[in-house]
Amino acid sequence: MTGQYAGRGSAAHHPAVLLGLLIYGDANGVHSSRKIERATYDSVAFRDVAANTHPDHDTLATFRRRFLKEVETLFVQVLVLAREMKLLKLGHIALDGTKIDANASVTFRRNGATCFRHIGAGCNEVEGHHRRFQA
Repeated sequence: MTGQYAGRGSAAHHPAVLLGLLIYGDANGVHSSRKIERATYDSVAFRDVAANTHPDHDTLATFRRRFLKEVETLFVQVLVLAREMKLLKLGHIALDGTKIDANASVTFRRNGATCFRHIGAGCNEVEGHHRRFQA
């Protein structure tokens, strides 16, 4: 990612900072680039990840759009690493901010055993991605 920057114009934010903000934001349920920008002013944790800089929301959105494939790959690696460290808490994960309504009808409710089967299938899918990226 660093090689994609031409070096023209004002000083750019380091890609590691932008990537860190996107991953930390997603992990904490902050998906909007405007909310991430605001959090770099309000939240000590976001300010620490951003190295006390404040990337503009447009910079974050452009970075996400420009490097979407790389961000997806690295995000899967973060999930695999968190799972290996037994830090993974399954929840909602979105790379593009898409929200999908849940179907809460009686026929779609699942009992505990079915939920664990679905969680296991999701973990197997993450492991498959991990093996594919290591190859």
